[in-house]
Amino acid sequence: MSYAITIRAANESGQAIIRLWDEASEFEAAPSMQRLGYAPHITLAVYETVDPDRLVEGMAAIFAEASSLVLRFDRIRVFDGDKPVLWAAPNVSEVLEQWAGILHDFIDPDLCHPHYRPGAWRPHCTLATDIRPEYAEAARDFARRRLLPFDVTFDFADCVEFPPVRILESLPLSGGC
Repeated sequence: MSYAITIRAANESGQAIIRLWDEASEFEAAPSMQRLGYAPHITLAVYETVDPDRLVEGMAAIFAEASSLVLRFDRIRVFDGDKPVLWAAPNVSEVLEQWAGILHDFIDPDLCHPHYRPGAWRPHCTLATDIRPEYAEAARDFARRRLLPFDVTFDFADCVEFPPVRILESLPLSGGC
């Protein structure tokens, strides 16, 4: 099992990401994000070996007094690899960067998956992870298209276990940033 700290959009604003999931799923063998059964989200850190109780403590330390966070998305990007991954890129957010920093101060970043460590982490909202090889170039074209900017309000912080996604602890984020 793996564990993660995420922020998720459990409100109507997340529909903009879900529409992108639907579009991006045309390049996949099966719709990867819809299959998760989990709302649009941004993952701050992923761990293979961590005490889940310590992770919940870290989440509480970061988010106990935190407000919801509105992020603007205006572009789609690709993580290239054996299987390309499509993702929506949020504009830079100092608050999001602070949250990730606090988490890494609380839990040794060496325990974190290398892609989520300080200096390597790229905030993103994944759109498709199971892109078929024959659609890889079409997926890259999809990422190059112009995206009308939209805002998403992230109103919950979660400590999750996966796969499958199971919320271990959830905190509502009040108000707004």
